[in-house]
Amino acid sequence: MQRMNTEEVYKEIVKNKAEELDALQGAVLAYEVERFRNEVLTSLATIDELISHVCKTRLISKDSLVGRTRKRAVVETRQIIWYLLKNKVVRNSLTLQQLGEMFGRDHATALWGVRKIETLMVYDRNIREEVMVISNRFGKPTRWDTTAKVLSYDPEELT
Repeated sequence: MQRMNTEEVYKEIVKNKAEELDALQGAVLAYEVERFRNEVLTSLATIDELISHVCKTRLISKDSLVGRTRKRAVVETRQIIWYLLKNKVVRNSLTLQQLGEMFGRDHATALWGVRKIETLMVYDRNIREEVMVISNRFGKPTRWDTTAKVLSYDPEELT
């Protein structure tokens, strides 16, 4: 029997087990695709749950968030949702462009809304507490930093 080097052994295994290796590679690929799909669907469901919760607690319909109304309650609700999603209170990878598009707005409007809520939280205790309660409800522990006047998220929870 002839001695084979490592490369020759590897080639022989690949030649003899090609079908099994292809099947294994296909199974791994199918698993990864399914895992990614489940992760995306879970994230989308969670985003929808957040939007539904905020609308329900503020007595605003989801449909009104997309409309052209400039009523303070509707605009503020939209801005709170943007703030919560931008700060990843629920798992997401949405850009400002995508956040704006959710409600028929552009990225600049979404950014302005996020900053508006950050500013309001400094002066409006009700808004601050509402954002903190929602964040905590969705598993993102928060703390109000009285010195910096910003909402801090538990560092262990940041992803």
